[in-house]
Amino acid sequence: MSFSNDTETAVLNYIFKDIAPAYAGQANFWIALHTADPGEAGTAVTSEAAYGSYARVSVTRSTGFTVSGNTVSNTALVQFPQSSSGGSAITHATVVTTSSGAGTIIG
Repeated sequence: MSFSNDTETAVLNYIFKDIAPAYAGQANFWIALHTADPGEAGTAVTSEAAYGSYARVSVTRSTGFTVSGNTVSNTALVQFPQSSSGGSAITHATVVTTSSGAGTIIG
């Protein structure tokens, strides 16, 4: 997973200036689907999927991820709602800070 530009800046600010990122106390992150690469400068809505019934899926930060060395992975299957209309060719998934809207892409 590649970190977004916003996340890279947040980590540098936290390490060198002791400024915690705005999402530091959040209990959840969300997984978003995209129809194209949102890029390191994109937001959660950049190329986001838009099929019927689509919604970002919440993952609890304390139990939903495993970190091993320099790798992070989800601890359980992340399942999205089945399309009720339309379709999207999904090419990318991101971890984001909001359940909807232009939240920050973590990676």
